[in-house]
Amino acid sequence: MKKVFVPVILFFLTVLACSPPAEAPKAKKTLPRPENAALGVAIGAVPTDFEVTINEGDQLRLERKEIGGELWLRLDRPEIGGVNLVDLVNEWKATYEGRPNGKFFGQIELGTQFGPAYSVRGAYENEAGEMLEERRIFSVHPAGGKALTMVYTYPSPADSRARTDEMLLLFSELEALDFQPEASS
Repeated sequence: MKKVFVPVILFFLTVLACSPPAEAPKAKKTLPRPENAALGVAIGAVPTDFEVTINEGDQLRLERKEIGGELWLRLDRPEIGGVNLVDLVNEWKATYEGRPNGKFFGQIELGTQFGPAYSVRGAYENEAGEMLEERRIFSVHPAGGKALTMVYTYPSPADSRARTDEMLLLFSELEALDFQPEASS
């Protein structure tokens, strides 16, 4: 039996030696990771459907390629007391309903990496007479004392479910810079 295995092993070694070298693995394209110190957050990976258009000061804005739409982050500091997410939901319900042809489609409560959050969706007509849909996610900023809001405005009637999924994916990519390890000196 040993005599049969030796030629078989030699055959496989010869085939391996004569085989063309394997191609080097292609480098994966890394997605951009924009950080914004004024907002205290970074987006872990921006999906290829979006492009960062502004990232300076307290502005971090992304544009949705192809179908249009803009997504941005903002901080709101309450004048009195702490952040009340339910008050923000009620404020934006009234805001959407008060805009031309405004509609409020409701809110949902979310569990996020920053704790509880709320998402609202509304539609309204802009100055050019175009209908827009807008979704907002309100959460307490990980540093506390302020609300972190993600806003996504897109042409209506777009596929609202797909836009919601895009926004939730982007929100799940948010990272708090406050919790990043500091570089040693």
